[in-house]
Amino acid sequence: MPIYEIPTTSASPSYTQRTAIDGATYTWSFDWNARDSHWYLSLADASGDPMLSGFKMVVDADLLWSIRYDERIPQGLLAAMDMTLQGVDAGRDDLGARVQMRYYTTDEFA
Repeated sequence: MPIYEIPTTSASPSYTQRTAIDGATYTWSFDWNARDSHWYLSLADASGDPMLSGFKMVVDADLLWSIRYDERIPQGLLAAMDMTLQGVDAGRDDLGARVQMRYYTTDEFA
């Protein structure tokens, strides 16, 4: 099974997109919070029902861990990856460049 790269950008401090992973389409919202200097992720299913709201994006951690019980979510591992391997969270201009969103199917991380 593939590793999915979720397209991200730092061009706008707040944006929403629809991206498919594991055979389902989700609505992804990315928001920069200048007060604490972090990106936040919200995720909704295909019908627009929220599954994850305003979750702080920290690198190298499973971003879906808190909603693993929800059968609507993909069952793989979603992570913001610091491509420099330094473990530094994404700054305002780093999303989609130094920090990339990756989804690993259950076959990939099993």
